[in-house]
Parts: sequence; C-alpha cells; structure tokens
Amino acid sequence: MTDLFLSPLLLFFAIFALLVLMVEAGFRIARARALDTQEILREQIKEARDACVLLLSLLLGFTLAMALPRYDERKHLLTDEANDIGTTALRAQLLPEPYKTQIVHLITNYADSRLAYLEAGEQAASVEAALARTRELQNELWGATAGVSQAAPTPITSIFVQSLNGAIDSSEKQVATLENRIPPSVWIMITLIAMMTCFAAGLSARRRVLLSLTLMPLMTAVVMSLTADLDTPSRGFIQVGFGSMQRLVLALHAPPAQARP
Repeated sequence: MTDLFLSPLLLFFAIFALLVLMVEAGFRIARARALDTQEILREQIKEARDACVLLLSLLLGFTLAMALPRYDERKHLLTDEANDIGTTALRAQLLPEPYKTQIVHLITNYADSRLAYLEAGEQAASVEAALARTRELQNELWGATAGVSQAAPTPITSIFVQSLNGAIDSSEKQVATLENRIPPSVWIMITLIAMMTCFAAGLSARRRVLLSLTLMPLMTAVVMSLTADLDTPSRGFIQVGFGSMQRLVLALHAPPAQARP
C-alpha cells in the first residue's frame, strides 16, 4: 500500500474511489436503518462527522506543511551541490601537474555520476549503481588529494581540500533529503481518518446528491495527491529540476577555451 503514495496520480484515483465508496456505504446504511428519521441520532452523527472533518483538515494541513519545506530544501541542496562541484573543479585548475589533469578528470566523472543518480529516479538498480560509482570516485578523489597535499602543501591546496570536502558532504545531504519522506504510518492514519469522515458524511446525508457526496472525497484526494507529489521529487507532475547539474556537466565536458595570441 505504501508504494501507492509514490505515484500521486494513481493515489488520487485510488483515494477518490475509496472515499466515494465509504460515503455511499454510509448513505445506504443510514437508509436501511432509517437513521434520517431519528433526529437525535442524526444530530450525534453530524457532531461526529464535524469532529472527523476538523481532525482530517488538521492532518492534511500538517502533512502538506511537512512536504513543502522538504521540496524547497531539495531544490536548494541540488543547486548547492552543483556549485560545490563547480568550485572544486575551478580550484583544481590551480593545482600543479600531474595532479591537476588527474583530479580534473576525476571531478568530471564525479559530476557525471551525480547527474546519473538524479536521473535514475525510482529505479533501484540505477540508483545503487550511481551511488556505488559516486563512492568509488570520492575515494579516488580523496586519494589523489592526499597525494597533492603531501607533494605541494600550499594555501591553494588547502582551499581545494576544503572545496572537495564540501562537495562530498553535499552529495550525502542530497541523498539524505531524497530519502527523507513522510512516514507511511502518517499516510495510513490519514487514509483511515478520511474513510471514517466520509462514512460519517454518508450516514448524515438525507438524500443522494452527487455534489455533496463527492465533494469531500474529491477535496481529500486532491490534497493527498498534491502532498504526495511534493514528497516524491522523481515522479508525478511537481519535480525538482536538475538543470544546474546538467549545465555543470556540459561545462566540465566542454573543450578548454583557446588562448588568444
């Protein structure tokens, strides 16, 4: 069931259909038990329905407030990582040979591996392969940096080491924020409360009016699918673009500018 929340469009149709069925079930039970003729009982049902609506609204607002900052954080971290790698590549140009050529080549491959990770999306095999390649290149970069630090312990080498350390830290932050999502238990709780709310709405209805019986399921499904879309950056309609990383890769692969005579 939790995999359903990784596909916002499927989630919308599934939740909407489920909640409409709950409303219809509540309405039919009310008609079969003649609850619409028992005014005291009907008032109690309406009070329970209003309490459920209030609780559901708070939970939906809470989860949406969880998803929005995380979406913004993913965008900022991606841009920060691209900037960190770009800064590291620029400072690598100041290193002495033969370390300069080796490290620039490794940084270019490292940027490729980070872009491959972002483009992998939810494909587990591709994600694991990109992460393995990232860790391998990080080790190679750090080994080459240790060599240049011992051969040329200069201030330039020191600031390069700081840049490389920042780029490596940014990659781990990027992975962590992509894995940080709304817990499945929260989704399950919201779904159960939404079902009870729609069931109570059906019990309190006197007549089967299409608008009144489908409005609450529709609104709930829209908010839940929107929240899931924000919480799933690699699927759905709202995605975190990685144009900054793509531009960095193109810049690193571009041939060096020829000096003018």
